[in-house]
Amino acid sequence: MGMTLATGVEMIAREREKQISIKGFSAEHDDKHTAGQLALVAAHYANPSDLPAMVPGDWDYHWATKGVRGRIHDLAVAGALCAAEIDRLHRKGEK
Repeated sequence: MGMTLATGVEMIAREREKQISIKGFSAEHDDKHTAGQLALVAAHYANPSDLPAMVPGDWDYHWATKGVRGRIHDLAVAGALCAAEIDRLHRKGEK
């Protein structure tokens, strides 16, 4: 039998946990990005082209890995960043 691959949801959850525990992207960190930066960077990772995305100038690229680990990894990062933005908006009381 072959190895069972993680589902997309599982990969996104693991990536989000890594963003929090290893990279320090806590709720407090994410709450500082009030201009949609999390969503913009998520769109950058989700974009399959190599064209530059509209990523905010204040975004810290020291951890950016788009294209390094493959398309599926990029999509997991994008999903995790979308989840972070949803959580941020919930904390702010938006619907």
